[in-house]
Amino acid sequence: VWRKANYSGSYNCTSTDICDLDSFGLLMDLAMMGSGTGAVLEDDQIAKLPPVVLRTEIVSTNNCNGPGQPSTSSTGQVADGEVTLRVGDSRQGWVAAYQQLINWAHDRTLLDHLLDNGHTSLRINIDLSQVRPAGSPLKGFGGTANPSMLPAMFRKVSEVLNNTRGMKLSALQACLIIDAAAACVVAGNIRRSAGMRQFSSSNA
Repeated sequence: VWRKANYSGSYNCTSTDICDLDSFGLLMDLAMMGSGTGAVLEDDQIAKLPPVVLRTEIVSTNNCNGPGQPSTSSTGQVADGEVTLRVGDSRQGWVAAYQQLINWAHDRTLLDHLLDNGHTSLRINIDLSQVRPAGSPLKGFGGTANPSMLPAMFRKVSEVLNNTRGMKLSALQACLIIDAAAACVVAGNIRRSAGMRQFSSSNA
């Protein structure tokens, strides 16, 4: 069962072209499985990303003290320019929440909806109440959980995206978003962790 659900975790190294938004979530998923993550951030790949259009504001986070359920992440309805992002207590839950924040910042339809209702940004409450606290046992991979860097990850990703609003992510900015997730993963208990970032020579 472990190999089927975590197939990529069998590999020591991986490489991913950062050419679409889903690439970010994939890298975090791979890192949480213990695979070394290679990110190709060359100019021709980064140029395929859409522009950041929406400002996100992390207005609150709560403590990780949940029972470990549910395992999936979910979002409430956007009301008065505000939404709650509930982080599920699983690898998939963490990745989905990270990916959702990135997707929101690039969502032009959501931006139009907010502007039509008199809002210029999306206010986000990060709900960590379902995430088990640090020191809780992990059944699938063994060891114990450590979600201590989750709040910082969301705030860092939001900060980088906001600084890029109106433009596409540069290779450096994309790298910072990837590394925010990597710092969160490394704080936990994984079999190994390593990352390689491949840039164009013009980024030197």
